[in-house]
Amino acid sequence: MHQPGKPGDIMESTFDNSTSVQYADPIKNLGNKAMSSVRDVDPHNEIILLSMQTKNNEFILAPHKDFTMLVIQDRKK
Repeated sequence: MHQPGKPGDIMESTFDNSTSVQYADPIKNLGNKAMSSVRDVDPHNEIILLSMQTKNNEFILAPHKDFTMLVIQDRKK
């Protein structure tokens, strides 16, 4: 069983650490901005799942109080 680390640590990834950080940091920042925007419109609302597609990938961000899950899928496969 994985022991929790400090906030921002990547718990599990199929990417190497450098690639994981390359994706995780900007996508998490985007998620934080989206959550803030939703709260600005309705302070009692929250994001449960954020999905974004690019030409090459699909990003699925699921924030939770104890962790944030990010799934990256290759759209070309």
